[in-house]
Amino acid sequence: MIDQMIRKSIHALIIAFVLFLVFQLNELHFTSANDSIGEEGSQQTHVEDLNDKTSNQESDSNQYNITHMEIVKLTDEFMNILVQDIDEEYRVVHFDTKEELVRKFEEVTTQEVAFPYVDYYYNEEAGSLYIVPTETPPWFMEENDYDIVQLDENQIKIIQENQSVLYGNYIIEIVFTHHNDKWKITEILYPA
Repeated sequence: MIDQMIRKSIHALIIAFVLFLVFQLNELHFTSANDSIGEEGSQQTHVEDLNDKTSNQESDSNQYNITHMEIVKLTDEFMNILVQDIDEEYRVVHFDTKEELVRKFEEVTTQEVAFPYVDYYYNEEAGSLYIVPTETPPWFMEENDYDIVQLDENQIKIIQENQSVLYGNYIIEIVFTHHNDKWKITEILYPA
C-alpha cells in the first residue's frame, strides 16, 4: 500500500518536472481546451494565456490566439462547403466544376487543402458537378476536448481524438494560420 503511494508520488513529481521543462523551453506551448458554458450560455474554450477571447488581437509577444468559436466556425463552414446542395440525380445545384467549388473553399482554407476533398467527393460529367454518394470524412467534433499546439506566432494546430461508429477511433490534426487578419485551415492530417 505504501509502495503504491510512493510510486504515485514519484510518478506525479516526474510528470510535474517534465511539464516544467516543457514550459521553460518556450518553443511550443501546449494548451488543453476544455469546454464550459459561459455567462450567456454559449460554449467557450478556456485557453491558457488567452487575454482576449472574443477577437484576434495581437498579444504583447505578437502571438495570435484563436478561440473555440473560431475553430468551430471554420470547421463547420469547411464541412458546409464540402456537402453541397444536390438535386435528385446528385447534381450539385450551385457549382458546375470542381474548380468553382475549390475557389469557394478559399473562404476557410487553401486550394491545396481543399482540392483532395473536392477531387474525392465530386465528379464532373457533361458540364455538371456530381457528388459521390458516400459518408463525410472523419471530422472535428465541437463537443469533444482537443489540445492546442502553438506552432508559430501566427499558426496553431489542434489535435483531437474522436470515436465514431463508422470510423472507430481516430485522431484529427488541423493547422490554422492567421493571415490578413483572419484564420484559415492550412493543413488537415489523420495520423496513424
